[in-house]
Amino acid sequence: MLKHVLGYIKGTLDYAIRYCAGAILDLVGYVDSNFAGCKNTRRSTEGNIFMVAGGPVSWETKRQDMVALSTVETKFMTFSQATTQALWLLKYFEEIGLPVIQPVTIHADNNRAIALSTNDKNHRCTKHINVHHHFVKERAEANEVNFKYILSQMVTYYL
Repeated sequence: MLKHVLGYIKGTLDYAIRYCAGAILDLVGYVDSNFAGCKNTRRSTEGNIFMVAGGPVSWETKRQDMVALSTVETKFMTFSQATTQALWLLKYFEEIGLPVIQPVTIHADNNRAIALSTNDKNHRCTKHINVHHHFVKERAEANEVNFKYILSQMVTYYL
C-alpha cells in the first residue's frame, strides 16, 4: 500500500492549484445534481464548487436531505445550497478586506431551474417546492447571485 501511495505522490509532483491574482476577485460557482440517484432512498446527490482567481476555494458534495419530486426541484435545492455558500464566501471576503465582483455567477445545467430562480410566479408544477428554497429568488432579485446556463459536460469538468 505504501508503494502505491509513494508512486502516486511521485507521479503527481507537478500538480498544483494556480491562482491568478488581480485587484478585484471574481467569485464563480458551478453546481450540479442528479435526480433520485440513490437506489435505496431515492435522494439526489448535489455538488458545488466555487473558484476565485482561477482556483477552487470551496467545494461540497452531499446527498440531499429530502427526496425531490422532480429534476427541477432537485436542481433548485442544489441552487439553494450553492446560494448559501456564495453568500457565506461574499461575507468572508468582505470581512478580510478583499473586494469581490457581484453578483456571484453560478453556472448550472438546467434552464427550467434557472428560470425559476428569477420568475416571480409560482406555477402549478412548482408549488410543492419547499418554501425555504425560494430564498434563491430573493437573493437573485437582490443581485447577489446570478445563475447562468452551462453545458452539463462543463459542470462535470469542474466538479
